[in-house]
Amino acid sequence: MKSCPQCGKELLSDAVVCQYCGYRYPPTSTSRFVLMLLAVASILGGAFGGPYLSDYLGITDPVLGWVVYAVLIFFLPAILFRAAMQR
Repeated sequence: MKSCPQCGKELLSDAVVCQYCGYRYPPTSTSRFVLMLLAVASILGGAFGGPYLSDYLGITDPVLGWVVYAVLIFFLPAILFRAAMQR
């Protein structure tokens, strides 16, 4: 358990936001680093493994293969970077 520095209420030790007053604890550098690392790995994995991913997954439709590729290259890293910046 830990107490909120703003309102003093008791919170769970892994709380990120105080449920009583809305105080947001500052991010830990480890969580931001892990999210950034996942985003970069997703970009590299999509760039170098994307064309082969549809073969690996058994996707025969080329449009669906490009959708999976686009998710790996553009959307997943964007989501991870945004999550890292909000922490």
